[in-house]
Amino acid sequence: IAKYLIKFPGMDLSDHDLNILGSLHHVIIDLERVGDLAENIAGYASAVKENKTKFSVEGYAEMKKMSEKALEALATGLDVFEKRDKNRVALVSKLEQEVDNMKRDYIQNHVDRLQVKACDPQSGVIFTNLIATLERVADHANNITYTIKSDS
Repeated sequence: IAKYLIKFPGMDLSDHDLNILGSLHHVIIDLERVGDLAENIAGYASAVKENKTKFSVEGYAEMKKMSEKALEALATGLDVFEKRDKNRVALVSKLEQEVDNMKRDYIQNHVDRLQVKACDPQSGVIFTNLIATLERVADHANNITYTIKSDS
């Protein structure tokens, strides 16, 4: 896609089209990083299956809720980008902030569970890595939406 996009700047494009072209370059980078993060998540899932890792009920619920929120941020961010809907940029920013808050709260909850031995420290490594990875997915969703702010 990037190779295809670099052919356009030599053409006679309007400023609006050049802005869109520039935003597409940024989005490609963010989507590639989201793909890398998805590979990391798949690796965590494989490790869980291979090691028969168990999570506390609370930890599992937190991972599920944060996964859903991060995916909502990404899907909304892509929709906002596709439709060039500046009115919804703040919504994605709000979703990203909610995911940031979840990360902070869930890491603290995990530490609290460790202190009372309510979860396994081995599963905690995967838990904290997954939580951090999901937060980064939401960050990239937010980045994608902000590329349309310079549209004229």
